Amino acid sequence: MLFSERSIWTMVHGIGLGGAALLGLAAALFYLYAARPVPDPTGNETGSRAFAMVTVFSAVMLWLTVII
Repeated sequence: MLFSERSIWTMVHGIGLGGAALLGLAAALFYLYAARPVPDPTGNETGSRAFAMVTVFSAVMLWLTVII
């Protein structure tokens, strides 16, 4: 057998979940940079919802990484 069960869980932990968490955090940081205060007369709030979803995704991925 090429990989043991423990090594497969290590790969899932490090590459899968850790990588997804890092991508989510990078997206959240980019959004914070891109969402600089700009006067918007329409009051569009869809961007804040997207930021919240990316932040929740990152938190879930980090918790799964820690648990596994």
